Amino acid sequence: MSILSFDATPPEVAYGDDSFFISVLFKEDKYHGECLQFSEKLEIADALVALSPLGLDEIWFAALKLLAIRDFGERIWQRALKDNPDQIKEYAPIIEQTHEELLALSYIVVIDAPTQHVLDGLAMMKTYGLFPRDAIHVSITKLSGMANIITTNRDYARVPEINVYTCNSEALKITV
Repeated sequence: MSILSFDATPPEVAYGDDSFFISVLFKEDKYHGECLQFSEKLEIADALVALSPLGLDEIWFAALKLLAIRDFGERIWQRALKDNPDQIKEYAPIIEQTHEELLALSYIVVIDAPTQHVLDGLAMMKTYGLFPRDAIHVSITKLSGMANIITTNRDYARVPEINVYTCNSEALKITV
């Protein structure tokens, strides 16, 4: 398959990796501008982009982490939240707002991730050397019959069976 830049025509159907959505939603992200532009292209193209519960988890966690780093710093944010669970309660409405912004994107379709899709992630780890969550995303993509993934993560470029849409310059240099 191929590694395609965000300059390419958007796919009709794709799996959306959390990294893409995090970049769309958070201005602080280094790929925000490029991902926001591609998000607009997806809307215009009337594309369908699948998001799994695993992706939602990662997006919520990224939002929590950004808020905590802002308030407590990079070094102690996790400890600060573990010691102060009420702080998580304070962040929850902000994370909920982020979730609502995500689901307001016209191209988003939240799909189930059956147990077999998750378990097949181990095979993806062995085959492609992916981290567990990335392997599960690939498994969900493939077993759901999708051939495209949208991401800022260069590791997906190691999977020759899928088209990778990205703005990550390191991924765009990889040949499969």
